[in-house]
Amino acid sequence: MALVVDSLSRGAYHGNMRSAGQNKGKVIVGLSGGIDSAVAAALLKQQGYEVIGVTLSLFAYASEDGKGCCSFSDTIDATQVCDLLGIEHLVFSRRKSFASEVINKYIEGHKNGEVVNPCVTCNNLIKIPSLVQAAIQYKADHVATGHYANIENGLLTRGDDRSKDQSYFLWDIPKNILSRLLFPLGKMTKPEVRKLAEEMGIHIAKKPDSVDLCFLEGKRASDYLAARGVGIAAGAIVDQSGNKLGNHGGLSRVVVGQRLPISSKDGKPKYALKVLSDSNTVVAGDHNDVYFNSFQIKNVEFHDTDFRIEDLYAVCRYQTDAVRVKSLVKNEDGTFLVEFETPVYGVSKGQSIVFYKHDKHVVGGGIIQ
Repeated sequence: MALVVDSLSRGAYHGNMRSAGQNKGKVIVGLSGGIDSAVAAALLKQQGYEVIGVTLSLFAYASEDGKGCCSFSDTIDATQVCDLLGIEHLVFSRRKSFASEVINKYIEGHKNGEVVNPCVTCNNLIKIPSLVQAAIQYKADHVATGHYANIENGLLTRGDDRSKDQSYFLWDIPKNILSRLLFPLGKMTKPEVRKLAEEMGIHIAKKPDSVDLCFLEGKRASDYLAARGVGIAAGAIVDQSGNKLGNHGGLSRVVVGQRLPISSKDGKPKYALKVLSDSNTVVAGDHNDVYFNSFQIKNVEFHDTDFRIEDLYAVCRYQTDAVRVKSLVKNEDGTFLVEFETPVYGVSKGQSIVFYKHDKHVVGGGIIQ
């Protein structure tokens, strides 16, 4: 923990933010500088917790408008929220681990044709473990974040607002850590959070949500990768029989399911079915070919095995509909073959697949192979 910064003041906060009732214990709240984590901290303060705000310095940059996830102004916003609430504010540097575990793995994944989800990696390897470490150091009972998720009967559960549900990003958190987590926004919608922030006088109530990966610095992923020499070489586009159909301008600009700018003899539009980094080739097919009935998954972890296969659903990409699982068979090498009742569109190697019991409780997940 390289850097510790206290909040500017301890005394100033609005009367409607004062603690209510008996102290419920100490809680470490991850403060990103955004509205969600700010409201989460305020709610816990109201509920009677002794709140300590912790901001993780992961990747800082000065965006053109002075805003954006992980910008310098985010840390300032988090400090001002703590000043408003009258709580202690700590800032810990995690830049080295974020670079090695998140940024570098994202880049290396794309070199190998894998679409790694950095938010899953960051939550499970950087953010949550760092907050738990802070809780241990400061003898806190709980850790809380502004994620839209819930915990029921020891299991991670979808947030009530399905349009904001973030359980997909948290699927790999062990059960022993889940027992310490609090998600104050799990039962709320984003409009409700914004309204509450305004009522509480939180100055960032109208701050826009961050929508892109923080380390892209506002750039497109393809441009970010190309600037680092990843996927810039032109190569062939072939059909499923290996016949050349045209050329691509670099694998960093192609994702599975994308319509390709080539003409075909049959006159049908062609879509990327596979992105093969070894041969710098894109395999193309018709739109129907981009739907998958089954595929292999690796690094599978189950936090709960008390489910029937007929109750199991899967999400293969964030904010896509869950599909029923038809079968799940373990192979001799430890990987699994998962088959769906209805096909899923445009999945890529490296993405997370998350399994839900009754399309609600997270029971495990893995990586699409």
